[in-house]
Amino acid sequence: MQTTILREELVTSFVNRFKDVPFIPTDEYIDWALYDPKIGYYRQQRQRVGKSSKADFYTSFSFSKIWPTLIVECCTQLLFPDSPANYDFVEIAAEPSSSLLQDYPHPFSSNHVIRLGDKIDIPKKAIVYSNEWLDALPFKRYSYSSGRNAWLEHGVALQGQSIMEIRSEEPLEESSHLPFQKYRNLPNRYIVDWPSKALEALTKLMSSKEWEGLFLTFDYGLNTDELFQNRPNGTARAYKNHELRNDIFAFPGEQDVTCHLCWDQMVGILEKESFKNIALSSQESFLIHYAKKALQTNVEQGNLAEISAIKELIHPQYMGQKFQVLHGLRGQNRD
Repeated sequence: MQTTILREELVTSFVNRFKDVPFIPTDEYIDWALYDPKIGYYRQQRQRVGKSSKADFYTSFSFSKIWPTLIVECCTQLLFPDSPANYDFVEIAAEPSSSLLQDYPHPFSSNHVIRLGDKIDIPKKAIVYSNEWLDALPFKRYSYSSGRNAWLEHGVALQGQSIMEIRSEEPLEESSHLPFQKYRNLPNRYIVDWPSKALEALTKLMSSKEWEGLFLTFDYGLNTDELFQNRPNGTARAYKNHELRNDIFAFPGEQDVTCHLCWDQMVGILEKESFKNIALSSQESFLIHYAKKALQTNVEQGNLAEISAIKELIHPQYMGQKFQVLHGLRGQNRD
């Protein structure tokens, strides 16, 4: 189990948040490490996203010259024959002082940006777009006990100035709603990092039937079966200064912490909330299919910087297969 020594100010923050609770579930620890108003990673006034050495990771948005062009064409194609002018564009979880369509001549009715702490209020007809929003939300960690034939939850405890990863001795009840309760006979201590808050956030977003239109998100994930067949060490990891780290409990407030989403569970949420034409594809396949004109135009113009960006966005060895795209449509006139 992982151990992290905290600075004095972090110990004070931890104690103020959790008091003397002997077991803090992993998702609650991550919520503190990422979103605490004072020490949280996403609350810091610093550069997190970009190719700069001062940043920790970069996303497709880092290619800010070409990315808006591709997304606008994709949305236009997905909404056809309806006009994009009939929809408000809503971007969820944009970084401070930046957004996809800022200074971009878009064809939508309006552009709304929802940042950390803002209320998520979706207009009546909307395109709801996000890029690595859901993977940034807290998650649960469980491991399988072959001796007890049960799943046990992981969490942390504070011992002096050290945070210790610990495992609960109380097995999850058979009646638990978690879909993986059916998975048994696995290797001892097989770990599953479960994107609990991501699924809750998506359910809340979709359960509001006041809006209709397009949902479009770029992220990374696996299906439930894959999580239980190919990832015995879980999928959680941390990023700091563009370095992938396995110790998700180190450097609270100073590193990003994330895990894979669970795509089949997310598709199920969209289906339950009356979305149609739901599809999941690689970023490579999605962009080639829905942004063909924009890609072709940029290649024909011969701008080496843009051609290099396209290669990184769609090549399977770069972002093309690493990221997936989930989208669906909701509205009275959809098949």
